[in-house]
Amino acid sequence: LSIKSYFVSRNIVSTVNLDCKLDLKQIALQARNAEYNPKRFAAVIMRIREPKTTALIFASGKMVCTGAKSEQQSKLAARKIGGCGYEVAYN
Repeated sequence: LSIKSYFVSRNIVSTVNLDCKLDLKQIALQARNAEYNPKRFAAVIMRIREPKTTALIFASGKMVCTGAKSEQQSKLAARKIGGCGYEVAYN
């Protein structure tokens, strides 16, 4: 018997350090597709459509991106979302 096995990436998770402190309230007020409820969770949740990903952005400047199908998509999403953070709430 021959079992054909292969791996398929379904969900890439990446972490990014933006090397600056962020004002989460300001990000939530000015960025599109951003949610922030500090009583529930201490991060801004930001979603983008292309590539379809979600990011958690923390006040420390750390960001976690999830939902990408490839490493390349994950890097693109991090650049798109990270750029928004710098424009909106760079301290």
